[in-house]
Amino acid sequence: MPTSDYTKNLMAAALEADLADGAVIHMHTGDPGTDGTANVLTPGDGYAHLTGVATTVTDNVMDNDAQLTLGTRTGGGNVTLTHFSVWNAAETQLIAYAALTASVAYNVSAAPPYFPASSLSVTVSDAA
Repeated sequence: MPTSDYTKNLMAAALEADLADGAVIHMHTGDPGTDGTANVLTPGDGYAHLTGVATTVTDNVMDNDAQLTLGTRTGGGNVTLTHFSVWNAAETQLIAYAALTASVAYNVSAAPPYFPASSLSVTVSDAA
């Protein structure tokens, strides 16, 4: 059944409340699974989850508002990023997750990957 405009507006308001203090983005090396915890890249070796990320929700699609850059990887081996997940500021509520539009190499001592504004886009209608 299609979602009504009223329901979409309620969902958008709930998302805005959940993300009032900014979103936290976790990067993943594979599908995060329905709880968002599988294949998560563990902070350390130059990587940290992206915190305080400003987002915009339009028609239940959430995008990052500004370019996001990961830290320079200092150890832990080279990895390939394939997915991301979006959490509330306290990292207690998974908002949504999605595959990256293309996998991204995250290599030790290389220039860190970055994600331009609106490149981390995810439909959140089913997650709200």
